[in-house]
Amino acid sequence: MPRKLNFHTLLGPLVALLMVLTLLLVSATPAFADDDPPKPIPGLGKVSNADLTSMYKKLRAWYDSQAIVIRESYELAKQFQTVIDFYKKKGRDVTGLETALVRFNDEIIKAEAARVYTNSLFTRNAGFNGFFVVLDRSLAAQTILEARTSLKGTHMDLEEAVRNLKRDYNAWRRWMLGYQN
Repeated sequence: MPRKLNFHTLLGPLVALLMVLTLLLVSATPAFADDDPPKPIPGLGKVSNADLTSMYKKLRAWYDSQAIVIRESYELAKQFQTVIDFYKKKGRDVTGLETALVRFNDEIIKAEAARVYTNSLFTRNAGFNGFFVVLDRSLAAQTILEARTSLKGTHMDLEEAVRNLKRDYNAWRRWMLGYQN
């Protein structure tokens, strides 16, 4: 005859099962906020390692977006060359436009060289490991400061290049229409 199960017989295995489930579901992760209080770094102020990692990732994103801007700058140069060819076929003097385009291309090359320098900073990865984890706070801060300076310089160079191209085109257009500068 089958034996009837009672509550006392199931209590031991049930408690053991609950303990195993509790151990599996409860993770013992340390509180990183307490482990990494913000400490002062010259040039950055009080920052934690998580802040350094966040800054580094933002700079990497800015670096990637500058590749798009440089590519679009080369497209703008091609379009500007099309404008020059159009006016040249019409017999207009396009010397000013050609000079402006050469200057624009030189400024793009200068900005691209600054971007290559920034890439060398990211390639060295000083202060970080390959997974954006801070290994050395002072080296990481130095990398961030140098990368920020280089990216800002690249940004300013590209902005100035477009501004100069626009200014030169408008000056040429006023000259073609007979207005004096």
